[in-house]
Amino acid sequence: MQRYLPGLGLLLIFFWGCASKATPPGGPKDETPPRIIIDKSTPNYQLHFDQKSIIITLDEWVELEDAQNQVLISPPLEKRPDIRIKKRSVVFTFHDDEKLRENATYSINFGESIHDITEKNVLKNFIFVFSTGDVLDSLKVEGQIKDAF
Repeated sequence: MQRYLPGLGLLLIFFWGCASKATPPGGPKDETPPRIIIDKSTPNYQLHFDQKSIIITLDEWVELEDAQNQVLISPPLEKRPDIRIKKRSVVFTFHDDEKLRENATYSINFGESIHDITEKNVLKNFIFVFSTGDVLDSLKVEGQIKDAF
């Protein structure tokens, strides 16, 4: 037994050195927000939109933060949509009973609800726009007031 002790001691020292705790060096800090992969996402600015879900696929893992308050939909929907993460995608699903208005342009502003999981870089003010009719409205009103008094 005593002749195995020096070998056992060296083996313990070897394993002790392998288990040292240290932070991995890593690389440069991630400062870029997630980017949308257009080819794998539901196309933006569609006419005659009739889908039940909108899928926005991103180039990195993301989280949703306060989506129920951050996401603004115009015109408002009757039922609350389901917004969740599935792998690297944000999936926006209309309620089964939701009936979209005919010939209307809808705008879904995701605000600052989408951010990456590493550094919390925000995909700022992403807006998804679609129309249930033939035309996409500009959602702008312009005019002049003459002789207001």
